Amino acid sequence: MKLKNFILIVALLCSINLFAGEKYNTYKMQDSTNQEIIVTETDEGLKFSNSTNKVILLNFFGKKCPPCLMEIPHLVNLQKKYKKDFEIIALQVQAPMGSEKLNSFIKEKSINYTVVDGEQTHNLVQFVMSKTGWEGMIPFMVLFDKKGIPSKMYVGLKSEEEIEKDIKALL
Repeated sequence: MKLKNFILIVALLCSINLFAGEKYNTYKMQDSTNQEIIVTETDEGLKFSNSTNKVILLNFFGKKCPPCLMEIPHLVNLQKKYKKDFEIIALQVQAPMGSEKLNSFIKEKSINYTVVDGEQTHNLVQFVMSKTGWEGMIPFMVLFDKKGIPSKMYVGLKSEEEIEKDIKALL
């Protein structure tokens, strides 16, 4: 009996040590098409597993936010123009819409980029808030270079030209 307890304690300690060096969180979400998006913290920023070697615009928006709705056509244009080397991942951070309403919203607005809805964004939102000082005002965007390093933050509605200039600088 004592040997059995000793083996259990050693096994427990070994399993704890296996994860002791792991210091980065991973955020798993599903977009509107049920594709899994995995975002991992790194020393320098974030790694977007499905978007390697692309400039990423992480967009925090709300379905009822007038400036957020005004920026959608600009983001659609930018995604269309730079689709090979650029990706927008939009997180709808107001009250969750549910799959059917979200897909209806995407269709109505002709959105051609990745959209994630609801509670599944909470942990990533909290992480970004802690690292950037963002206090929840939307729209809010963070532009990442191809290595996942944050390059630029945008608070409030920004012009398509301003965002495009910054995207071009990273391509």
